[in-house]
Amino acid sequence: MRGKKKKFTFKIDDNGCFVITSHILTNPKKAPVTSKRGRKMTIPRYVYEECFGEIPEGMVLRHKCDNHICVNPAHMETGSQLDNIRDRVIRGRGTVGEKNPGCKITQDTARVIRALQGITPINKVAELYNISITQVRRIWTGENWKEAI
Repeated sequence: MRGKKKKFTFKIDDNGCFVITSHILTNPKKAPVTSKRGRKMTIPRYVYEECFGEIPEGMVLRHKCDNHICVNPAHMETGSQLDNIRDRVIRGRGTVGEKNPGCKITQDTARVIRALQGITPINKVAELYNISITQVRRIWTGENWKEAI
């Protein structure tokens, strides 16, 4: 016999988000989890599927409000993973440039490295800034550090 399902409770914030309060967030970067027919899923996904039906194969749940613990159905939509990544970039939530915790240089340094193209050999630039030759090449071609142009 299955136990009784815990009810969802939430508070409404200033953005109209229904912020879940009934379940503990074990990881602040992830939504709380529940189960449906023995399958674990996030509570936002559960709420979306209860309101609109199952999320189609290959699609993901996207939050228009950028609040991963929001369960307001009006703030959710489906899309591809590529759509979700585009949302992140457009809304400035990505870890590009100096926001990346593994970043070794600053935006200003990337500008200097770009300015050294054609003046200083690539291996010397890489050695000077303690980055790889590949990284220098990507800065020079604009593949990386586009924001430093």
